[in-house]
Amino acid sequence: MRVDGYTALKNTLKVKPMNRHPDKEDAVRSHDGLLFPSVKPGFSLTPGSRIFTIGSCFARNIEAVLSNNYELPTADYSVPKSEWAFAANGILNEYNPACISQRLIWAANKTDTSAQPETLSGSKDEYVDLLLAAGNAVTLERALERRREIDQLYSQISSSELLVITLGLNECWYDENEKCYLNRNPPPHVVRSNSERYRFEQLSVDTCYSLMEKGIAAILDAGVKNIMLTVSPVPLQTSFSGQDCVSANSYSKATMRCVAEKLRVRFEGVLDYFPSYEIVTSGGLSSFQDDHVHVKPEVVEKAIQYLLHRYEPESDELQQAG
Repeated sequence: MRVDGYTALKNTLKVKPMNRHPDKEDAVRSHDGLLFPSVKPGFSLTPGSRIFTIGSCFARNIEAVLSNNYELPTADYSVPKSEWAFAANGILNEYNPACISQRLIWAANKTDTSAQPETLSGSKDEYVDLLLAAGNAVTLERALERRREIDQLYSQISSSELLVITLGLNECWYDENEKCYLNRNPPPHVVRSNSERYRFEQLSVDTCYSLMEKGIAAILDAGVKNIMLTVSPVPLQTSFSGQDCVSANSYSKATMRCVAEKLRVRFEGVLDYFPSYEIVTSGGLSSFQDDHVHVKPEVVEKAIQYLLHRYEPESDELQQAG
């Protein structure tokens, strides 16, 4: 008879210590072809409450599971398919710590991003928004309208029970003229004709930490009570570093994990780390779809259900046992 890890945990307190790497006999932390590191929640979640998510595309995966029992403002946002043909709210992705921190500071300060039209690239009513992760060209009027919509969306962070931040990668672009980080690379012809304006950065641990520390401090001052940090298991799809993308991704994820740990220690009591990266990647390529990039929905489901088992009040018995 096969017994899942949660049932096994209820049936016995003979749990192997978490300071040892789980083997196949550890039915609590090793089951269904994945490893589930022990988690000690610093706060609890109440079903029906508001959770705000920000970060890489894995934030959208988290939303897909949590939206069943929680209010998620970002899950309700969408743009027309003419602007972005894929996930309706995928345009909200913030891939790197620089852009995440920048967005948190803007939200905390109630910054009107529509007042920064210089970070729009284009002309003749065909503008690409370099502050957004993706999206087709739109008119100038629509680009500024959409920025106001997103500003309004982010104003809901401070009234959320939890802010989930998903760190994605350490590659980004910087606009020297506007002194801000961009959420996508400028079009190649724009970079060629403005080589001194735009620069590519492969962010270090220290730089990422410094940026994120400022962003988190700002949003805490704005009223956020609890923050959960995760690292996205979704790899780099393209690297601008000159390295093989696989090697660049390894460096990128190591950077994100180091930054997450430094932030957890710095903001003890308000910031937890949830090991979604460790859970998903423990399954190797079997956790991913055929493109080796996107995580299989069933694996996302297992990871986030584990989160709920640890953080929802009715799971107290599990938390004490773990």
